[in-house]
Amino acid sequence: MQVVLFWLIGGFLVVLQTALLPYFFPTTFTPDFVFIFVAFCAYRFSWISGAVLSFVSGWMMDVVTAVHLGFYPLEFLVVFSALKLLTVNSPVKAVVYQLPLVGIGYVCWRVCSSVLRSLSYPEYFIDWSSQQLLYGSILAMAAAIPCFAFYGSLYNWLEKVKTSQNPPRRRPRKLV
Repeated sequence: MQVVLFWLIGGFLVVLQTALLPYFFPTTFTPDFVFIFVAFCAYRFSWISGAVLSFVSGWMMDVVTAVHLGFYPLEFLVVFSALKLLTVNSPVKAVVYQLPLVGIGYVCWRVCSSVLRSLSYPEYFIDWSSQQLLYGSILAMAAAIPCFAFYGSLYNWLEKVKTSQNPPRRRPRKLV
């Protein structure tokens, strides 16, 4: 149930980011909500379900916006894997590392995706504006705060609903 609901949220975020927000805001003032969603999946979900959610979100972005198919699923799986490897079994509290990793991951993702696209397609022009990268990472970190709060509360509520529907079984007492 969790994966299905978060899959629907991922689909809504793809529609929001690609169809609705560009009409109301310039692209420099809109955070990458799908990237934030992939980061949350890396922090909270298991390897299989998080990878499926990341791949499907990347696939939906690819179908809706990409000129060259296949880049978004690959990029989102790499981002998911990198964030998952950095945060699995971390002794530090999650609040300390989540937002800085979103910012650093966003910058690394943008640089690596630009290099990958320029190597694959020579007509692709790389815009090496460090100011735009810094602004985008700050915007992603700022937008991650309410997004993580909403996703976290929804995730915890679904966990509570799942455990309340299936109460633990008690063994019957043996009469001696």
